[in-house]
Amino acid sequence: MCIQLTDELKNTAREIAIRRVNNGMFNRFGLTREERIDNAYKGALGEVAFEQLLNNNGVEYRTDIHTCDEPDHGDFFINNCSIDVKIAKTYKTPMPRWMFGVPIGQNPELKDYTIIGWWNPTQNQIHFYGSIRGENLEGRPVVNFNTFTGARYLTNNIEITWGELDQNFDGLLGNIQLDHN
Repeated sequence: MCIQLTDELKNTAREIAIRRVNNGMFNRFGLTREERIDNAYKGALGEVAFEQLLNNNGVEYRTDIHTCDEPDHGDFFINNCSIDVKIAKTYKTPMPRWMFGVPIGQNPELKDYTIIGWWNPTQNQIHFYGSIRGENLEGRPVVNFNTFTGARYLTNNIEITWGELDQNFDGLLGNIQLDHN
């Protein structure tokens, strides 16, 4: 599933990113203010794009992405189901063997689902690749570098391969709406 990023979505994401940095997000990484905003912007783009996807599909939800002042219990809530959205920045379509790191400090195993996607700035699009249940993230090894590329993570992560993600979004959204009432 793909969402074309409009100027409105990008501006909303930028406002969210600035508000998050002003509230202390990413202070622990030793990044400059602009680097922190850029990092927060990537995540906010994914969140506003996922919100657009939900709106496009008539899915009722609540969110805390606009408040930015509470601990992360999930980005979206559909009925009683918590969903976290994670985005990678890449100019290539991810391959199934690629690894994606999910920060352990955000307790991904406690969320019902994590949605993984990627942002291609050249195409100005967010692509949602798939999802994984939080319970399937428990007990995985903790790493501080991407085991596929060798790139260092800013924080400790657990990793998943893109190939193990469930790509059936219609089924996911339907199941969440039915099963979590």
